[in-house]
Amino acid sequence: MNETIFPNIIDFLKATSSISIPLNIGSGIILLVIGFHILTKKPALKKWGWASLIVSGLFFLSAISNWIVINNVL
Repeated sequence: MNETIFPNIIDFLKATSSISIPLNIGSGIILLVIGFHILTKKPALKKWGWASLIVSGLFFLSAISNWIVINNVL
């Protein structure tokens, strides 16, 4: 008998998404603060500030997509 904890992929995605949403939001906020700090205080590192803001946005998009999976919006 091959029993699994998650009988299908949707249940697995819901379980992992509920954990990753707060982590993605927290990481996005941290990178957002770092990015704005670099852009305002360290003009020589401007490209790293923009890179930090872009990655922060990706974390927020990941949190939104995980929320969509949990709530079956689509």
